[in-house]
This record gives sequence, C-alpha cells and structure tokens, in this order.
Amino acid sequence: MIIQKYNEFNKGVLFIKDDACFVGRWQSELYFKDVSEQIRQDFKINSTFSTHVEDVASLIKNCNAVCLHVRRGDLITSALYSSSIGALTLDYYTKVINAIRAKVENPTFFIFSDDIEWCKKNIHLKEQTYYMDNSTAGQNSEGHLYLMQCCQHFIISNSTYAWWGAWLAENQNKQVVYPKQWYKDAKFDNPHLSPNNWIKL
Repeated sequence: MIIQKYNEFNKGVLFIKDDACFVGRWQSELYFKDVSEQIRQDFKINSTFSTHVEDVASLIKNCNAVCLHVRRGDLITSALYSSSIGALTLDYYTKVINAIRAKVENPTFFIFSDDIEWCKKNIHLKEQTYYMDNSTAGQNSEGHLYLMQCCQHFIISNSTYAWWGAWLAENQNKQVVYPKQWYKDAKFDNPHLSPNNWIKL
C-alpha cells in the first residue's frame, strides 16, 4: 500500500511496476500527463440526460460560458475540513470574477455549487447568470460535471470536483482561475496542483 503523506508531486511513484494500492489525493496532472487522452476517454460521461439538461448544454455551448464553482457544504459544517481546507470567501470570488472579465469577452456565468441558495443570495453579477440547481444535477451530480465540461472558461473553488470539470473541458483556449490558498493549513500545500497555464489568484 502506497500512502500519500502530503500533497507534493512524488515522481518516484511513476516507477512502481508491481501491483499496488494507492491511498491519497494524488492531485496533479504530472501523474497522468503522458496518458491524458486516455484519461479523457476513461472519464467521458456516457449517461443519457434529460431534455432540460441537454437544453442547458446547448445554451452553454452557444455563448462564452464561464463555469463559476462554489464549494461550501462540508468545508463549513465539518470541523476537520473547515480547519484544514476551509471555504473560500466572497472576496475571492469577487477578485477572480473581475480577473475573468478582463480576459473573457462578453461572458455568461453558470454557477455550480453544493449551496446554490447561498450563491443566489450573495453572488449578483451584471452579466447574464444562470444558477445550476438540482434540476440539472442528474442522479449522482454527473449532470453538473457534464455541464461544467461544456463551458469555455472556469473559476473554480478549492474542490477536486471542480478541478476535474475544468481539466476535462475540451476548449484548448480556456481560461482557468483557481485559488492560491487551496488549503487553510499550509502543510497540505501542493505546488503542482494545477497545470502551468492555469491562473492562481
């Protein structure tokens, strides 16, 4: 069993040839960059979605769609996660929204969250904005992952789910903005968390 103690990239595990059980996040493109196309195929969603979800997907594909992901949930309610990771502040979202505005012409925002009611109360944008609620989530939130991948650009929270939504999106010119302080506890910091062309703020 190979247990990841911290989050830094460990090149040594790439040379393990025997069968092994890996325990940890292993959250870095460096672990699978050489087989990225295979990963995209393996993660391809083959579910059949409702007409409503497909209508939203069509809307996303026909505008300059920015996925805005907000994770709260257990980052608020769990004592462990709130102290080690922590939910991002509204100031973070204000800052990164302005950064995307400077890079993306005529954006339309699609907000995804495990606390969409909080988003409706706190995130009010001058641009056209759609809040993705449970009607587009699918049975196991695969609908939201599918719709996120349809977006052109991304503002992500400190969420592995959002990270994968942004990484799997096929737009070669996507702008992806993610939090500089992914973890509240610095001992979990990962300098290789995201691809080099993503923007850390």
